[in-house]
Amino acid sequence: MFVRLLRLIANRCASCLARVEIATASNSVYLNLEVADSLWRRALGMMGQTEIHENDGMIFIYPHPRNVRLWMANTPLSLDAIFVDDTGRILKIAHRLQPYSRCRVSSGRRAKWVLEIAGGEATRLGIAAGDRVRLST
Repeated sequence: MFVRLLRLIANRCASCLARVEIATASNSVYLNLEVADSLWRRALGMMGQTEIHENDGMIFIYPHPRNVRLWMANTPLSLDAIFVDDTGRILKIAHRLQPYSRCRVSSGRRAKWVLEIAGGEATRLGIAAGDRVRLST
């Protein structure tokens, strides 16, 4: 019930999508990500979602670079969290985060964006720290 209420408050919508290109060592990967650019949308994140399609997920956009900490509370899916700095460089990837975990995961350095995709997708797509991310809306 609480998660449903947060979703209403956050006003999640299909039109709030961004197309993201990641230049990997071998090719370019394209993702369609739901935008979480407000406090409420970032707080809700992927809570309660029971599926993520291939090349889909969410991008958390922060107003200023910061040391980002996240957790998997109320999230039934395993996720990969990709931390990106304000130049578009991937700083770190937290692979296959445990569903429902309350353990905090940190960017370790100042991140501007966090991309969340299905657990294991970063490896499957060849995404690695140091790769470049480009956002278009």
